[in-house]
Amino acid sequence: MNGSFIHLAGVRKAYGEHLAISDASFDVMPGELVSLVGPSGCGKSTLLYVIGGFMPVEKGAIRFDDRPVC
Repeated sequence: MNGSFIHLAGVRKAYGEHLAISDASFDVMPGELVSLVGPSGCGKSTLLYVIGGFMPVEKGAIRFDDRPVC
């Protein structure tokens, strides 16, 4: 692991034919603050749902402090 607190690698989530998240990858290091900004319908809420483990993803990995979320 690279020392990140939250790690996303290649996360993908779709609602039927609508692709909400496509290949999202990033790290949040301990102590960092992160904001998600973008227009309505771009996948901000969906990304938070999958990071929180409330929604499954089709592809990719999410880890909190080196523990898998999905």
